[in-house]
Amino acid sequence: MKPWLALIAFPLIAAPQPEHCGVPTLTLRVYDLAGLRKSDLAEALIQTARIFSAAAVDLSWTAGDPAAPEAHLLDLSVPTTTLAAPSRVIVARIIHERTRGFPPEALGWSLPAAQTGAHVTIFLDEIKRRQAEVGMAVPCLLGYALAHELGHVLMGSSAHAPRGLMRAEWGRTELDRIQHGALKFSESEATAIRTSLLAANNGLGPISSRVSDELLRIGPAGLRAQSDAIRQPGGRKK
Repeated sequence: MKPWLALIAFPLIAAPQPEHCGVPTLTLRVYDLAGLRKSDLAEALIQTARIFSAAAVDLSWTAGDPAAPEAHLLDLSVPTTTLAAPSRVIVARIIHERTRGFPPEALGWSLPAAQTGAHVTIFLDEIKRRQAEVGMAVPCLLGYALAHELGHVLMGSSAHAPRGLMRAEWGRTELDRIQHGALKFSESEATAIRTSLLAANNGLGPISSRVSDELLRIGPAGLRAQSDAIRQPGGRKK
């Protein structure tokens, strides 16, 4: 059996491009609502930081208080003509169980345009259930899943790459590259991420200006055709 990863997204509008260069910093606040061991969470974020380091992006993260309202809030609004100030911090949360309405294999989802609450949600029960099937440790799969979702938030795009970290479906090739630490953002993806972060870091524009529903999952079958649609929450299909 070949495991696979798939994503569903609505279109987004990219952030304005900054006029100067520099090494951007991704500031991440992580809420562990699932009771991960501290060492596992730290190792997962080391994996995520390595992926972004290869894209010439620094990652700085802090652990948020699980009781904070932000950890339990999802901003599903769609900005129109007037946008709120861009967020300087990306918020990710790890919850224990898959949210009702998601497919059984879903690992997580993201809301790139959220101005409050979580941008990324990861389902730990599915990470644990699938990590044995794909032959890797929980922190490793968690770290790469988080990087993938953050990539969509930062690039402000629903587009999927034909290969690599941002591929719509991960097969054995991608999983083997994860095992060897070789699955990364492409050069064009890394450039888009740096551009977006530099714009947000310097107050030149929001990371994205429309909401996205990003769905990440692993399934038991081989690489599945795009025509085999994944049901989104609410019963909508791509």
